[in-house]
Order: sequence, then C-alpha cells, then structure tokens
Amino acid sequence: MTKKTGRAAYLCYTRRETFTNGSPRHQIQMRVPIGVDRDGTINATDLHALSNAGAYGGHGPTTIGLVGHKSLSLYGKLKASRFQCEVVYTNTMGAGAYRGYGATQGILRWNRR
Repeated sequence: MTKKTGRAAYLCYTRRETFTNGSPRHQIQMRVPIGVDRDGTINATDLHALSNAGAYGGHGPTTIGLVGHKSLSLYGKLKASRFQCEVVYTNTMGAGAYRGYGATQGILRWNRR
C-alpha cells in the first residue's frame, strides 16, 4: 500500500486477528508442590514446567530455563529443590520474546499460591 500510494499506511487488527496473528507469550503449564515446616517456612520445592514452543522453537530452551532459574532463586535457603522441564513443539504459532520472557511465567505462578 505504501509503495503504491507513496503515503503512510495504517494497519489495525481486530481483536480476533490480534490473538491469531500477533506474537504471544510462551504457553507454560507448571506444577509446584511445596514442602513447609509447621511454622510455615518453605523447605522444599518441586517445580515441573511444560512449555509450548509452537512450530518454531528457537526460544524454547532459554524460556523454560528462566522459568526455573528466576523463580527458584527467590527461595535461596531451601533444603531441597528440583526443577524438571519439557519443551514441546506444536502446530501453533511460535511465541515471541518479551521483557523477562520465561521469568514472568515462573514468578507469576508462585504468587498465585
């Protein structure tokens, strides 16, 4: 359009197009059992994360690594912790990079408890 008219063009997505054509965050499902003392002190965590990398998974390993690295380090004095992760490629649009990608998903999950 801009080449034909020589003027600026404006592109406006509908709400549906925003979700089907935009660049979403990585979809991540997490399971986080937590072990605590009688006084409520967190002693152990077992974080399992499953990430949907979409059809193009260039950010898959980095994103899932940050889920564990950034969230588990908030609890530095744990007696035991484990981080397991899986990245799967699916027939969906690949996710894009955002600020703090991966870290955001991990930390938000912890705050919902």
